[in-house]
Amino acid sequence: MSNLFYLMPTASFKDANGNQFTAPKYSQSLFSDFAAIPYGAEPMTLVSLASANSQLAAEPDVFAFPSDLTTLLQPADVTALDNFCAPVNIPRAFAIAGMSWQEVLIQISQIFLLAQWLYGQTGSSIFADGATLLTQYGSTLSATSVSTTTVSTETTSSQPAQPQTSPLFDLSGVQSTDTIADVLVSVGQQFTSGIDFDGATI
Repeated sequence: MSNLFYLMPTASFKDANGNQFTAPKYSQSLFSDFAAIPYGAEPMTLVSLASANSQLAAEPDVFAFPSDLTTLLQPADVTALDNFCAPVNIPRAFAIAGMSWQEVLIQISQIFLLAQWLYGQTGSSIFADGATLLTQYGSTLSATSVSTTTVSTETTSSQPAQPQTSPLFDLSGVQSTDTIADVLVSVGQQFTSGIDFDGATI
């Protein structure tokens, strides 16, 4: 069976030694084995599970992708995705009726990978100081150009994260008037390698 994918918040937990760590919100109650891409410093993550989890899908702060990613989005799907993503600053204007859910999943994965890389470069949230998706890029981020960067999905402690070599994340062509949403979508698309969620590649 193909893996199932979910968008959900992250939460702070403590391990047996009292050390604090951040993980998908429901990873301590509704599932354990997972792979995920955090949304940079933002309190959201994209989670991959080996099997469907109806309890998880029923949570109001979780967005569950359909099991068949070849399914095409209908207008109601676009509305549902928009309603979920808007309050948590995930770009979604690219999602239109008629595209496949796999295309949506790939684009969101690319956005999250770019956000993760930016967090590694800056150490701060993309949306610090009240910035939103409509905030102009030039007022929040400094242009950066790199030759290569390494990103990885997050897994449970029993499974090592799978490193992935990214092509260029080159921000040199971004205009200062571009919005953060535009930058996350367009620059994220520079990541053209397969995205591996602990063996499940999209």
